[in-house]
Amino acid sequence: MAFPRKSYAPLIVFSNYSFLEGASFPEELALQAAAFDLPAIAITDKDGFYGIVRAHVATRDCGVHLVVGATLTRNDGPPLVVLVKDKEGYFALATLISQGRHQSDKGTSFLSTPQLLQWLSPEHHFIIHPALSQETHLPLLLLPRFKDALFASIARYM
Repeated sequence: MAFPRKSYAPLIVFSNYSFLEGASFPEELALQAAAFDLPAIAITDKDGFYGIVRAHVATRDCGVHLVVGATLTRNDGPPLVVLVKDKEGYFALATLISQGRHQSDKGTSFLSTPQLLQWLSPEHHFIIHPALSQETHLPLLLLPRFKDALFASIARYM
């Protein structure tokens, strides 16, 4: 008996390239997504696209759609997960990651809210804000502009 493809897709996933955050190689994540019959998986490594190339090859071979993204560290609030919709979104996110790395000490990356607002757009990005955050000003700033492209994360830890 064949089961229908799942409608769930993990959108916040760290590969082992996010040091001390993720534990699995991108290929392992793709294979596991295929084993669970997931339609897609997002790789959102911390402040970079470190696992994206290997994840792209593996998801293509497994028949799983890859959602490209990154978790951006902010100097004025909690991290945000940004997922790209298209090539323009990828370019803007790559620019943000480069800016964060360039203006920070080696091995770190920090971005400000004005930098995020300058480069991110609802036409090219989805934003996931941590739901358990005490921060209220950023979602209020983003909501009028991002409307259907702003989400709150919900996590279950066991």
